[in-house]
Amino acid sequence: RRADGSVMLELGVVADRLCSALVITGRVAGLGIPLHISVAFQVLQLDLRLCLTFVSRAPYVGSLKFSLMDMPQTSLRISPEGLGGLSLTDLPGVDAWLKGAIEGALVGTLVETAAAVEAAAAGAAVTGLTRGDDDHRAF
Repeated sequence: RRADGSVMLELGVVADRLCSALVITGRVAGLGIPLHISVAFQVLQLDLRLCLTFVSRAPYVGSLKFSLMDMPQTSLRISPEGLGGLSLTDLPGVDAWLKGAIEGALVGTLVETAAAVEAAAAGAAVTGLTRGDDDHRAF
């Protein structure tokens, strides 16, 4: 129990092998060349921390904070049609560049001590990002 009467529950969640696939089709602007790209993103291991704050009034969850305990292990394949199954991530330097971009985005927003917070206050939803342990409230 917290001083304001709410109850906080913290959970550690470990997930293995989460997969996502995306197919992009279109035409290159001005040239009319068809473009077909397949993107496959896989998270090999994900350690997630969830923190729920329960309150005595509807909607009964005052806030939900989630953050990554560590950088997730990921795999990414980007395969344009017409390259015989070659992935752009197989090209020298491209894989490291893409992983660096993904890691940079995650470290700044979701890896501890940063977190995403969903807070419900008087029926209105407030979304935000927070850094450090700021009592689990959105800024």
